[in-house]
Amino acid sequence: MIAPLRNQGVRPDSAHKRRRGSVIAAARWLPAPFRSRLCLAVAVSLVAFASQLAGAEEGGEAPDLLRVATLNLAHGRGLAPGQLGIPKCTFEANLDAVAVLLNRKRPEVIALQEADAASAWSGSFDHVAYLVTATQYPHVHHGVHLDAGLGAIKARYGTALLSALPLSACTKHPFAANQWHVKGFVTAEIDFAGRRLRLVSLHLDSGSKRLRQKQADEILAALRDPSLPLVVMGDFNSTWADAEDAVRKVADGLNLRPYAPEDRELLTFPSSGPGRRIDWILVSDELEFVEYAVWPDRVSDHLAVAAALRWTATPGR
Repeated sequence: MIAPLRNQGVRPDSAHKRRRGSVIAAARWLPAPFRSRLCLAVAVSLVAFASQLAGAEEGGEAPDLLRVATLNLAHGRGLAPGQLGIPKCTFEANLDAVAVLLNRKRPEVIALQEADAASAWSGSFDHVAYLVTATQYPHVHHGVHLDAGLGAIKARYGTALLSALPLSACTKHPFAANQWHVKGFVTAEIDFAGRRLRLVSLHLDSGSKRLRQKQADEILAALRDPSLPLVVMGDFNSTWADAEDAVRKVADGLNLRPYAPEDRELLTFPSSGPGRRIDWILVSDELEFVEYAVWPDRVSDHLAVAAALRWTATPGR
């Protein structure tokens, strides 16, 4: 029986958030060397805070369940409308908030989109490596789909998978059908409860349905291998209501299932007041949803989506 866990979870302590915000605001007025030291101290404090909360909500381990989640990181800008002009300290604080969330929830696998490598427009540091350090996920696959710029002025980002389980057969696929803001997907395989499984983190175009349809065709061509069940996660930038858009095309083409696709309580974007469900977790028939949730924590302009999965008793159920 599916037990939906919609919008559950403890928000980070409000007093802690106010203290963190006050410290960050004050840091902007300090000379650069002192500001860097203060930012480092804030980061260490947040990671320590996260470790205290780690696992508090999810309870004990369930070896027959695979907990997964997907989050568009919005290039680490948090709720800001754009990332240009934001100081590195703020990017770090925003990613620290993501780390607190992941340490509290501890999914075995997290799919990330708009996940930056060192980019001039987002603090010039690797956001995925920063999160790995803060969360201590032992396995990571980061595919950079856009790598553009001159010299040190770079824009570099893509999709990623962080995992508590070993990843193998890792691939990355920048879409051939793209505008200047290149999108794509990464894949990896894991062993879960004695069986092999392929994971996908994807990000499709936000501006053009026609382009998303072409990108969906590329996904179908790359993943039409019936030998492995799939968990496809990410920002599809499309809703279930349009039968011709990407999420329906990928689901139908790969025989994948969503959870309660018409449920209006599972909207994900924008996080400030969700009006659309564009972030999805799709699974093969060999898997079933045991839990499904949209996390309410506003660490990005998207809300994170999470699910607990298990193998079905009868394949194809």
